[in-house]
Amino acid sequence: MRKLLASLALSAVAYSGAHAQMGPQQIIPNTNMDSIMPVMRLAGLEPENGTIGEDTRVAILRTATNVIVMRPAVCNPNCVGLEMYAVVQGTAPVSTINDFNMKTPPTMVFTAAGNTVLRRYLIADHGMTAGSFLVNVNVFDNTLNKWRQTLNSTASMSVSVEGPKLGSEAAFEAQNIEFLDAILSRPDLYSTAPRESF
Repeated sequence: MRKLLASLALSAVAYSGAHAQMGPQQIIPNTNMDSIMPVMRLAGLEPENGTIGEDTRVAILRTATNVIVMRPAVCNPNCVGLEMYAVVQGTAPVSTINDFNMKTPPTMVFTAAGNTVLRRYLIADHGMTAGSFLVNVNVFDNTLNKWRQTLNSTASMSVSVEGPKLGSEAAFEAQNIEFLDAILSRPDLYSTAPRESF
């Protein structure tokens, strides 16, 4: 992460519009795709523009071991929230999921369609700094790796297609379930294959 922040701080790289000079303290005014994509690119990341479902525009970031899907939220028309999702194949016992959720409150883990979904939500009602945004992306990537380590240390792992519904999953809004179903229908967005270093 230090490398990312140093890269961002040192790069007074010309970029069109409001992103001409972007440092870690620079405020990103909203979570619109046009605001977050240049920040990631200036930090040396290579996010892809993508579409989930019929018309939901997302950023797809492939790290060393994970695929993170980012969707702006609470848009009217500028967005002040950002959802980050990652899908890991297989499920774990409810006790493992609940324990992980208690120890990692910023990220919610739940099961859907026989897979594990990790979700992190960023609030940016008054904007956020570029540095804080990049730290959140890095923390979410590290949380995914922590989840894998948790599974490796769990003696019994369940891969049942239908398990008990967690309260957090049951409370998920209908539009989020539809969005998640669209992600789950795309195995290319699962965090399974090693990739280049983050």
